[in-house]
Amino acid sequence: MVHVSRAGRGLRWVATGLVVGVLLLGCSDEEPREPDESPSASDPTTGSTADPTTEPTSEPTDATSEPTDATSEPTEPAVTPAAGLLLEEETSQVNVPVGEWERIPDIVTYASAAGHVPSTQVISLSDRENFASPASLDEQVKFHNRTLPEGAIVKRQDNVLLDGAPGYYVQWWEKGDTKIQHDIGLDHDGRVISIQMDLDRADPAATEALVASVLASFRWR
Repeated sequence: MVHVSRAGRGLRWVATGLVVGVLLLGCSDEEPREPDESPSASDPTTGSTADPTTEPTSEPTDATSEPTDATSEPTEPAVTPAAGLLLEEETSQVNVPVGEWERIPDIVTYASAAGHVPSTQVISLSDRENFASPASLDEQVKFHNRTLPEGAIVKRQDNVLLDGAPGYYVQWWEKGDTKIQHDIGLDHDGRVISIQMDLDRADPAATEALVASVLASFRWR
């Protein structure tokens, strides 16, 4: 998966060709507290187990923070799957969100993509034969990161599940970019599966929800 520089983002459909072309070479530490003995925690008739006035104890994720590794066990997302345009390949398929998404003409036979017309965001799916030896997710991430542009800011996210199969999830961008790349991938039954989403950075919460909905729509064929 050889990613290219985003210097030519002025024409997004051309950028999409580069995104898909990338796929050509790709393989609080708190002490536990004692149970709350108050009626609200012990009496099931109260309907509540927490004080609604309690301040949150965790900070929101900063999408611009420095690279970190994450290899936690993935879990199925409790979100509504995307139900828009279907991207369908040999052994896999995924939906983009409902809205102004249009199919982008295919450049290779094993990948397809859709572009969001108003924002020029792009989502693509690649599903091709794996000619390399099977590799762990950590090994796949190392290979993926070596293909990124020099100076790219890389942040590995928690592993995800694609219709029950664990995959890696990496975010990356270059300094000054208005968009952030979300790369999800795995080796599965002799195939290399890759989902790439080139999305706006302006609203991290909306972007996170979009990614979750797309991944929740992924299905094996």
